[in-house]
Amino acid sequence: MSAQQDLPIVSFPSREAWERWLEEHHATSGGLWLKIAKKPETRARRIEKFVTMLSEHKKIYP
Repeated sequence: MSAQQDLPIVSFPSREAWERWLEEHHATSGGLWLKIAKKPETRARRIEKFVTMLSEHKKIYP
C-alpha cells in the first residue's frame, strides 16, 4: 500500500472531535493525514532523561 501525498493534513483539538469527524465522514472521505501533537512537557522530560543518561555515560540508543 502506498501513501497518498495529496490528502489533507488535519488536526483535532480532542479525541472526541476526531471521533465526531469519523462518524460524519468515514463513508465519504478518501482519507487524510492525522496530525498528532506531542505535549511540550513530554519532549522536555525526554530531553532531561537523555541529558542524565549522557552525564552517566550511558548509551541513549543501542
